[in-house]
Amino acid sequence: MNKLIGIGLNADWIDGDDNKLRYCLELARESGGNCCELIMHSMDILLNGRLLEQRVTDVEKILQEFNFTYSIHMPYSFRPDVSPDFFKSCIDFAKRIDAKNITVHASPIAIDDEDGLKKDAVYYREIAQYAGTIRIGIENPYYAGDIGQFQNMLGVNPEALMAYIRRINCENCGITLDFGHAYLTAANYKRDYLTDIQTMAPMAVHLHIHDNFGKHGEIKQYMDNFTKGIGDLHLPPAWGEIPWNAILPLFESFEGIYILETEFRFYQYFKSGVEFLKKWLIF
Repeated sequence: MNKLIGIGLNADWIDGDDNKLRYCLELARESGGNCCELIMHSMDILLNGRLLEQRVTDVEKILQEFNFTYSIHMPYSFRPDVSPDFFKSCIDFAKRIDAKNITVHASPIAIDDEDGLKKDAVYYREIAQYAGTIRIGIENPYYAGDIGQFQNMLGVNPEALMAYIRRINCENCGITLDFGHAYLTAANYKRDYLTDIQTMAPMAVHLHIHDNFGKHGEIKQYMDNFTKGIGDLHLPPAWGEIPWNAILPLFESFEGIYILETEFRFYQYFKSGVEFLKKWLIF
């Protein structure tokens, strides 16, 4: 069976421009992948929480030029403190383009905030039920600020994230497992990375693949962090220090989408990234 492997697009590169969207999709096609992840706020299709029909129609025409299986990433700043109708509009777009899943960042809630967790779980239960066969993946985060301040945030501890997903209790709701975030988090909190991946794997519905060095540090300009190997660099796989040879074999039977969430400045290495994954997976 062919694996679903593809490229995550970059919101800043597209910025609502259809020509740029088409260009980025072409770069993704040249990689040899068969999937593409669209960033919901990058295409100017969502206005005031509702789909803008004229824009949706124009974007659909562009997407139809490419033979991709699509996935969706919610706006990076999204928080479930807005009406569920906002998220449902994104699901409606996903249904129109036959996207298989939607990723959303875990809410910035402390795991000892019982009221907050309960309210959040109720929100996502409604969302997952509305989504039907579309999978909702809640992404394990990386917090770049003070390590102590964020230690108890939802998603930092894999066991707590798993418990939260079980609380939502919907078959189509799981984890978007971000390998790069997990590596940085494991390093920050002296956790065993492989154990963390094994813990989250059973609930993974979608995968984000990128590399780094597990080095936490001050947030600065990307080029400066790159020279020092600091932070969430979103490098092509094998450029950093994530032990891919130990973790990728755990996902040989995974039936979801493998998205290379590589920093778009490295677009010339998309193809080698796709080939890297094919080498490790039964393709």
